[in-house]
Amino acid sequence: MKIAFISAYAGIIDGGVERHTHRIAKELAKKNKVTIITIDRYEGKNYHNQKIDNVNYVRLPVKYNLSYRIKVWPALYKELMKGYDIIQGFGHGHMYFSDVVKAAKKTNAKLFYTIYGPATEEAEYSLYEKILIKLIGLINDNKIKECDKIFLRNPVFAKEWLKSLGVEDKKIFLDIGAVEKEYFSSKKAKEKKNTIFYNGRISPQKGLQTLIDCMKDITKEIPEAKLIITGQDQNKYEKEMKEKIKSLELEKNIKFLGKISEKELIKLFDEATVFALPSTYEGLGQSLIKAMARGKACIAMNKGAVPWVLENGKCGLLAENKEDMTKKIIYLLNNEKIRNSLGRKAKERAKIFIYENSLKKIIKEYS
Repeated sequence: MKIAFISAYAGIIDGGVERHTHRIAKELAKKNKVTIITIDRYEGKNYHNQKIDNVNYVRLPVKYNLSYRIKVWPALYKELMKGYDIIQGFGHGHMYFSDVVKAAKKTNAKLFYTIYGPATEEAEYSLYEKILIKLIGLINDNKIKECDKIFLRNPVFAKEWLKSLGVEDKKIFLDIGAVEKEYFSSKKAKEKKNTIFYNGRISPQKGLQTLIDCMKDITKEIPEAKLIITGQDQNKYEKEMKEKIKSLELEKNIKFLGKISEKELIKLFDEATVFALPSTYEGLGQSLIKAMARGKACIAMNKGAVPWVLENGKCGLLAENKEDMTKKIIYLLNNEKIRNSLGRKAKERAKIFIYENSLKKIIKEYS
């Protein structure tokens, strides 16, 4: 069987969508011919076709690349017309979705779709982008019900929205795999006092600017507090954040470690006193779930899928804004008993997100 996945930055950005796309493709490639279709140029760098874990990466030129979702991508339609048994898009609100639907109809391919949530709920866009995305939605959202199967990453945040578009329950499948079993190992590095940890892309959507502002007030209460930041830089945003840190005179308190290995990541989760996720939006929150699996006390912005992941605050604290996050980080740093209690609850909750269990159920839907 020939399967095509469409993921705009696959193999380029180390984001949750991209990792999730590859994991499913890798598993399917054991018995099928799987192709991930993505772009061929990003931040001035060219990317070429390649094979990774027996998955073919086909990189195609974009005529006009205005943003993540707003791309004029005629080469995509031509590629899909070569003939696939299943065509699957990842992420909602992309301009090219109508071409995907059209190609699936013309070639009699089954049409699958993985959705993290409505694109209009995301807060990273300019007013101009929000208007365009809303217009794209008016054109494309009525086509979603034509999909044969929809894999939903967040059942609470998006399921009612899908049903309002006319999508039948029988077409919706829950796909919440986010963390490997290895994250539940008992071996742990020693925790470091007053250490706040962040892991994720270095981009405006992830809210690092907010967390850095929090640190200015946190260090007034706890001068020795440290913030450790890991993840892939996007659009040179790390440089901007380092300039901000310098202006706030926080160079001794905040450290960037870049993109690191999973082994190193687990060690840093263990060493952290608390894990903080200041994102303006999360479709699921893989780094948050990894921290939970390591038994960490977590605090995250009350956005997107986060309230559902943290059971509305039962196994992690929810923050409404910068001031609230600052206050709650200080509270956690000063209360070991509360941290331990939240950590135990978080680890238990994280078990429902084990990748291996979710993947077995999802792969069956491709047969």
